[in-house]
Amino acid sequence: MVRLRARLMQHGVVPCLLCGLSLVGVQPASAEDAPGSSATIELQKVRVNATTNYDGAAADGYRASTASVGPLGSLDVKDAPYSITVTSGELIENANAHNLVESLETNPTVYVRQSPFSDASGATDALIRGFKPQFLRDGLYVNSRNMPSVENLERIEVINGQSGFLYGYTLPGGMINYVTKEPTATAIYSVKLGEYGNGQRFLSGDVAGALDDAKKLNVRLNAYGGNGDTYIDGQTFHNALISLKANYAVFPGTVIKAHYYHNEYREDGAQMQFTLDASKITVPKAPDPATLYGQKWAFSRIVSNQVGGDVISEIGSIFTWRSSFNYSKFNWGKAQIVGTLTDNLGNYTEKYTAYTPTNYFTYTGYSLLDAKFSTGPLDHVVTFGYWGRNEKYKGGASASVVTLGTFSLSAPSDVVQPTVTSFGNTNSAGWYYNNIVLGDRVALGEEWSFILGANLAHYSTRTTNLTTGAVSSKYTQSHLSPTASVLYRPTPWATLYATYIEGVEMATVAPSTSNGVTVSNAGTVLPPTGSRQYEVGAKLTLWRIDLAAALFYINKSNAIVDNADLAYKYNGRETHRGIELTATGKLSDDLTVTGGFTVLDAYVSHAYDKLTENKTPQDVPESTVSARLEYAVPYVSGFALSGAAHYVGMRPVDNYDRGYLKDNAIFDLGARYGFTADGHDISLNLNVTNIFDTYYWASYSGSGLQFGAPRLVSFTVKSGL
Repeated sequence: MVRLRARLMQHGVVPCLLCGLSLVGVQPASAEDAPGSSATIELQKVRVNATTNYDGAAADGYRASTASVGPLGSLDVKDAPYSITVTSGELIENANAHNLVESLETNPTVYVRQSPFSDASGATDALIRGFKPQFLRDGLYVNSRNMPSVENLERIEVINGQSGFLYGYTLPGGMINYVTKEPTATAIYSVKLGEYGNGQRFLSGDVAGALDDAKKLNVRLNAYGGNGDTYIDGQTFHNALISLKANYAVFPGTVIKAHYYHNEYREDGAQMQFTLDASKITVPKAPDPATLYGQKWAFSRIVSNQVGGDVISEIGSIFTWRSSFNYSKFNWGKAQIVGTLTDNLGNYTEKYTAYTPTNYFTYTGYSLLDAKFSTGPLDHVVTFGYWGRNEKYKGGASASVVTLGTFSLSAPSDVVQPTVTSFGNTNSAGWYYNNIVLGDRVALGEEWSFILGANLAHYSTRTTNLTTGAVSSKYTQSHLSPTASVLYRPTPWATLYATYIEGVEMATVAPSTSNGVTVSNAGTVLPPTGSRQYEVGAKLTLWRIDLAAALFYINKSNAIVDNADLAYKYNGRETHRGIELTATGKLSDDLTVTGGFTVLDAYVSHAYDKLTENKTPQDVPESTVSARLEYAVPYVSGFALSGAAHYVGMRPVDNYDRGYLKDNAIFDLGARYGFTADGHDISLNLNVTNIFDTYYWASYSGSGLQFGAPRLVSFTVKSGL
């Protein structure tokens, strides 16, 4: 951590933060100023309502006081001993965001490795603390192969770091939870239309209300359709969503919920990504991202359907039963173009891979019992139950790989699509995750509280050849993930915490290709491995600003493609340690701030490949900084101006640190005006991202170099009916 502290002081992060707070006159909030605070630490029972009122309004500086914390349910953010950030739906809308990249741009703890329309496969990809996170929808696992539509989101919750106690076998980066809009008893009618991405036109609607006089049956319908050109020459994009939710209050204390989602996503003229051999090729200067370097007939298509429901019931004054289930099916197909840079002059070879359409089936759910009681001076909320998922797919290997020719970044060329023969669905695989969870939240007086718990996770997998019926691989393992946390609240506006948590990473499947190289053991399932995390942090409310800081240490197994035999295998341990700081709230009545920074020191140790020893893993940035200011112009009711900046530090393009992507800083400007006409609330929203039209590489993942988006203009009109 010495290197980390030196880096913080060197870049002036800590001095600038302290100076900024002193300039705006920030001072500790009183108990009355801190939302959701009280003189005592109360471990509340899980709230059971037919509607859920999520916070995070612009009028309160987009501050969120609660978040979903896995099997522990909805907690006050200050009572959760984890680093948690919440991007409210109102912030998403006011920032004129249309996808995950734009929605999380104000969150400095998440490095989204994509930019709109530039990913060749359409797959969602992000890093938290240098590791991939798990994606959830309404608290349940979702196999997210495309960036979701945000029109039906109430907010996006992010839990940073290891969460094995909460979710069992999972990824060590954390959780990104898409929380969808809940039904309301109050009638809502709104329509929104506009254009973004320099050619994408869209129309969406939001309708909610009660279907009976007693307001026991409440529904919400969100619909969205977007279609048209994008900023990439020759690329078209189609995205459609229907989201329907219903809540029925059977009797006081018991509610039944149901949901259905349908999403269609298609990208024609999918942009190409470039791989390189970092031992020979220098990372080129990013060219014009509006040029289509692939082929107009390349595409990515996903059709997804989900259906499920929840039951929440209070049983007397002590117990609450919570149960949820979701079934999803999606079909994924693509024709992908990959370019491999062959020299430092911008020349590259272009290859076409036709993938057999793959069907994924996912069953996920939980059944949990909460019990609230006291033992002497200790107040308990004990949670016990089951949490799990089964995931299956039917697919096959790519039909074939066809070399299309050699081209140059300065002179890309169109090629007629070659004819290939599809192999059809040849493989079937299943992954089974079952967890038994036991946790106890304990309060001791007004200042101290504790969380103790464990997750007994069982994992198994099985891969079958559909043609021969032969089982090509199978694996099973069980693992106990314990956790212990202590929280100290010296005042109603401050919480200090320390957490130790263990986890086990879900089985890693060897990819078919990596950095343009065919992996020799593609499809092989590596056994799950354990990891551990230590974290200390502080959460403060100073005046009307929520501040959160965390120091963390994570250690897990490292896996790479071995240059000797091109096999994907484990290679020692990865250590990621760093510091995060976030700030959200009001600097004054008219000025709102959202942002912060992450500084990360990541390296590999105990590696069999000594050339990777003490090197930073591929594409892990050393720092990220985000800041967004929103100014409500005085004397012009409903008019607001905004400005945002997002910085990503240097990232290595391979595991040997032989080349780097340069750091980049992107700036945005926006204006919003709301007024009332003929009894209708109308808002106009204009936003310009990357105002200086900077060309840059957004990331370098296993798929290759990802283009950053150029200057984009987004304009939206919304009307309440």
